[in-house]
Amino acid sequence: MVHAFLQFCDPSLETVIQNLADSGVDEMVIFPFSFPPAATCRQISPGPLKQPGTGIPACGFTSPGIWESWMPLKISFYKKWPDNFMTQADILIIKTGDTFDDLIRSFGNFEDWIRQGLGADENQVRAVNAPAFDALPEPGTFSGVVIAGSHAMVTQNLDWSLRVEVWLAPVVMAGIPVLGICYGHQLLAKALGGRVDFHPDSLEIGTASITLTADASSDPLLNGLPQVFKAHTCHSQTVLTLPPGAVILAKNTHDPHHAFRLGPRCLGVQFHPEYTSDIMAGYIRNMSPMIEALRKDPTKVQQQVTDTPEAGRLLARFADLCRHHSVVQ
Repeated sequence: MVHAFLQFCDPSLETVIQNLADSGVDEMVIFPFSFPPAATCRQISPGPLKQPGTGIPACGFTSPGIWESWMPLKISFYKKWPDNFMTQADILIIKTGDTFDDLIRSFGNFEDWIRQGLGADENQVRAVNAPAFDALPEPGTFSGVVIAGSHAMVTQNLDWSLRVEVWLAPVVMAGIPVLGICYGHQLLAKALGGRVDFHPDSLEIGTASITLTADASSDPLLNGLPQVFKAHTCHSQTVLTLPPGAVILAKNTHDPHHAFRLGPRCLGVQFHPEYTSDIMAGYIRNMSPMIEALRKDPTKVQQQVTDTPEAGRLLARFADLCRHHSVVQ
């Protein structure tokens, strides 16, 4: 095995790595004392670069912050793209709270459900706990972001939520794929100039029918789904006014804004693609007093719960969108 030990100070990093790959070097160590901010190493033949033994790709990064370290970085060349290859660091999951304790014990938490829906390994996603004021990464250091649901209300204007709201706008402007779910859908709309408040018809909970609009046919996440499909819902607040320029992608009799898109890679969905039927049933069980207060029968709501495979596809499709974006940008 031939090794190359380099101290990069030349912004033409791609050319350097390409020449090494073409000359038969299959492993090298970078000492990133002067790593140039503009440098990238995406789609280098004969294959991608990856940190051996970690499963973490080492190409596609554009932020110097990832590389600035006095520790050398060992990189190997591979003959083909690994099946689970993802450039950029990972997909972020912005955690906006916790689910009910009994659901955590049985099924995990919001971030676990989202990761499973993405079909990603643990080393391909990174959860950022917003209520704990975890650091919010700079755009360019992740391939996409999912903003999770919450038991909080967007109109509470909690400090951590306002912080995420401010962070979101430049992420969207940078063209990074963004998916907001329920609370995340509403927070995304508010961050981009929409209006969020309590729904005039109060709580929507249970498995509901969602209808796609004509614009959904060109959306990378919703294209090809049945015009009417089932999805799990649980929300008291809603997007009353869409952000300027947003396009409605899905609606139902309760909510005219069940999904919207702003630009090619920014999508909000009021329904829950990460819920399974068991999780939905658990929410109905925990929220039975609230359902009864609205003069509805929790048992009947429970009986209508069914599997939602079409809605569930969105997260896997979003992971594909993030993978494509991180490779071609």
